[in-house]
Amino acid sequence: MKNILKRWWIWLIVIVLLVTIVVIIKEYKEQKKLKDTMETIGKSASDFYEGIQDAEGYSGNFIYNYETEKVEDYPSITLENYDNIKEGMTEKEVVSILGDGEKLQPEGSNGFLMTWGDLDLSKYPYYRIQITFDNSGNVTNKMQLGLD
Repeated sequence: MKNILKRWWIWLIVIVLLVTIVVIIKEYKEQKKLKDTMETIGKSASDFYEGIQDAEGYSGNFIYNYETEKVEDYPSITLENYDNIKEGMTEKEVVSILGDGEKLQPEGSNGFLMTWGDLDLSKYPYYRIQITFDNSGNVTNKMQLGLD
């Protein structure tokens, strides 16, 4: 055995084997890192795509308010939702359908008004809803302009 360790080609084989093992381990680690990175990118892309798909149905429900310079949510202002407002409904029921409106209490009135929208043609959307409530908070009258 001592004679074999003195041979130069044995040491060359040992060195070649060690270098090969180190290269294989390094390549394995790089491939694993690349695979993990690709999985992360794929998951992120998938999440992004799913988010876009989820948001597509809502893209028409937002509006840019030029006064506040913010995007605002108008998810429930539609003619269909307006038509769902019936005489005798409570304020809470109306707000659950149309969202929060501006509440006004005219002087000398026993009830109050709620309004949504703006008919100012320099702003979008161009509509106005007005609902009259009695002193108990129930709808007595409604009107709208601009909803198609």
